[in-house]
Amino acid sequence: MILLHGVVKNILLITNRFAKKQAFFVKIFCSLKLFLYLCNMKKKLKIHHIGCTHMTHEQLDIPKDTDLLIHSGDWSNYRDVVKNEIECKQFVEWVGKELSHIPHKVFVPGNHNVFEFENLKWSRRMWEKVGVKLLIDEHVEIEGYKIFGSPYVPTYGDWVFMADRGKLYKRWCNAIDDDIDILITHGPPKGILDLNCNLQPTGDSALLTRIQTLHNLKLHMFSHIHSNSEQRNTGVLYRDGVYYSNAAVVKDGEKYKAKYNGNTFILENNKINLL
Repeated sequence: MILLHGVVKNILLITNRFAKKQAFFVKIFCSLKLFLYLCNMKKKLKIHHIGCTHMTHEQLDIPKDTDLLIHSGDWSNYRDVVKNEIECKQFVEWVGKELSHIPHKVFVPGNHNVFEFENLKWSRRMWEKVGVKLLIDEHVEIEGYKIFGSPYVPTYGDWVFMADRGKLYKRWCNAIDDDIDILITHGPPKGILDLNCNLQPTGDSALLTRIQTLHNLKLHMFSHIHSNSEQRNTGVLYRDGVYYSNAAVVKDGEKYKAKYNGNTFILENNKINLL
């Protein structure tokens, strides 16, 4: 009986020690899980999207608490590079003076941004001085979100940052990483907020095809196709798990007037909410 008591006592001691060790390892495991969860959490971002401002920027009311400002191109007007440079520098000065409080600013040029097209290296430095990241077929990561930006649109008229429709799919496949969260292009995909005054879709079918393979995509922002007398294109459309934002500020036929103020979103832990 004494021998049995000693065996049981030893078993209880061993069990108690194991339980303590188990509790210790459970705590470590839970701490690691919490650490990984916190690492995967992404900061809440208030995103304001504008595009096709065409020198009407002083008429805009950008939310003061914006965390990330997106401009999807065409802040200037003229095809003449000298006149376009004057416009561009006026806009840069305004951004530096009025929007310096916004921590993140990502701009993608458009087909009217002739100065950037002709003076890319110099214009990048100019934009960097006012805290703007200029994306031309490039990726950037902001607060854990992967963003791609490109100015290229199907060829139309004598402008810049354009490519033949037949060559755009190869460009999109080569340029855009599969795991992006946010896509910024100057122009829309075909059939999405892209109707002209004849109610015909004018967007890029190659871009739409590439988007359908981007399974992590949450938000696609563009402009280029303005609202017109027959159709409002400016706005937001939700389709197949993606928010599409056309933030063209001007309206065709109403020159030098900011008709719209852009679109605002909250992005938090991989979820989008439209404000």
